[in-house]
Amino acid sequence: MIVWMMFAILAVNLFGGKSFYCTIEKYKADTERECKYYGGEWKKYNANFDSVPVAMLSLFIVAS
Repeated sequence: MIVWMMFAILAVNLFGGKSFYCTIEKYKADTERECKYYGGEWKKYNANFDSVPVAMLSLFIVAS
């Protein structure tokens, strides 16, 4: 559990705030501004690295 927490803290530092996608086409719009221009909605993935508990859950999802 301690090792997972260390990886979760590292993931929060490296990937925090970068898990977003556009609802229209995931690879058409790269930024929130482009997504809004095309009429899409800028959403966050359920498994993200924005906080340590959610990062630990995301690591568990990836590991299983």
